[in-house]
Amino acid sequence: MRFIDGRNQLSLEYTKSVGSAGNVAQIDSALNFGKVEVGKYSLWRHLEVPNNELVVIPNYETGTATITKGSCTVTLAGASVSADFKGRYFSSSRSSVQYEIADVSGNDLTLKSEVAEDSGGGLKFSIFKKWYRLPSDIRVVLPDYEKNEMPTNIEVHGYDEYWSEYSIGNVSFTKNSKTATFTGGSALLGNVYPGDMIDAGKPLYRIRTVDSDTQITMVNKSKETFSSEFTIKSDSPYKGFLVGVSNSTEKQILRFPYIRCLYPMISDFDDTELPPDFDRCILDFAKSEIMRMNNATGWEQEFNMAQRRLQKLENDNKDLVWHAAQQFSPIIPRGLGRSEGRRFGGFR
Repeated sequence: MRFIDGRNQLSLEYTKSVGSAGNVAQIDSALNFGKVEVGKYSLWRHLEVPNNELVVIPNYETGTATITKGSCTVTLAGASVSADFKGRYFSSSRSSVQYEIADVSGNDLTLKSEVAEDSGGGLKFSIFKKWYRLPSDIRVVLPDYEKNEMPTNIEVHGYDEYWSEYSIGNVSFTKNSKTATFTGGSALLGNVYPGDMIDAGKPLYRIRTVDSDTQITMVNKSKETFSSEFTIKSDSPYKGFLVGVSNSTEKQILRFPYIRCLYPMISDFDDTELPPDFDRCILDFAKSEIMRMNNATGWEQEFNMAQRRLQKLENDNKDLVWHAAQQFSPIIPRGLGRSEGRRFGGFR
């Protein structure tokens, strides 16, 4: 369902029964509420991202380190120090204590905490990445399809405190297109993520996919054609911890599926990103929201009715939902079911 079609339908159905429902801004707000509410109700298969990739960084152990007890500064020698070390962890051969690296300058690392062990130089060390930046549109990380009875390899733990906004270059939009192109030295891959927002002085456009260093596909279609400077922001810069992933001397590619979030529509020709089966449910939630905004009696009943309709849709169409039971073997082993017991005199 397109935004403009939902707006027309909602106006047609409810303008006469709700005093100010004809207000376009109010209808748009209600429709977006309905879309987001339906999107987060269940693990809809249509919102699955099956093959997201994450580059697993190997430990860095080249060179030696000098540490000073009571100091937050570590000096490396014979090492190629990178600004990417910020946010990783440092550990020397003097102890197993892991220190988070808060900053990098030249050959010096600034740790979050003072060194607790005795001072020393020429020490072997390891710098390792414990937390990884994840897409902002993650709602639920799914188990690995190819590893039966295995949990997900990634656990989401809060926000990445080292993430920063990105604003190198310029961006160009074309009216009614979901494609945005970047020039002037932009390097999007590894710096921006699905679910992040492009702020170019117009509406905030959500990123759907990062196609290359210079092109992204948006959730929304652009309302006009223009070019400008930009800032890419995130309201949920998630970080994840890898589980059951071994270290190696080379980079690895870790693929993981997840269920993504839905975001508000902006352009008249944006769509709900769900099939027509969901249209009625979105309109029902939108109606209850318009009634709530206007303090109309019975909006709670309308909201409950919308939930029941959505629940019925889920129950009647099992293929619409991702079910964990489809990926894991039953807890009861074969041969121990109730019907099996009848053969041996049980459950008569």
